[in-house]
Amino acid sequence: KEEGALPPHLLTVQPDKLIQKLESFIPNISRNRMAKKKRTLDPNPARGESKRSYNVNDALINACTSLVYFLNNEADSLNALDNQLRLLTETVESIRGVLEMVLVQAVRGASEVGDFVLINKLIHAAVGYATAV
Repeated sequence: KEEGALPPHLLTVQPDKLIQKLESFIPNISRNRMAKKKRTLDPNPARGESKRSYNVNDALINACTSLVYFLNNEADSLNALDNQLRLLTETVESIRGVLEMVLVQAVRGASEVGDFVLINKLIHAAVGYATAV
């Protein structure tokens, strides 16, 4: 491995790709939240609906957990660089705006399924990532 080479999977060094990746979480989490809400509001669920409701919860949890893993992986890679990466303030602000939007969706989704441990993981991953940037 070359000295000073960046990890190949680190998206933060490519802000446009990072923002696209973060933005991809928003519709995925939103879609799963809407599916859960639709199931909750349906007054006459069909037979076997409780099993599907469980799957909706799992899908929402998985989407939020995926965000946690992504943020943790990016933070670990950034920390391995030992402050070699310098981002423009406007780039950091762009990342921050999208990160805030996806975190709002993820925290709401986790609370809607009652997974408060996942909320803690989301916050911890977001703080770890923000600290690394």
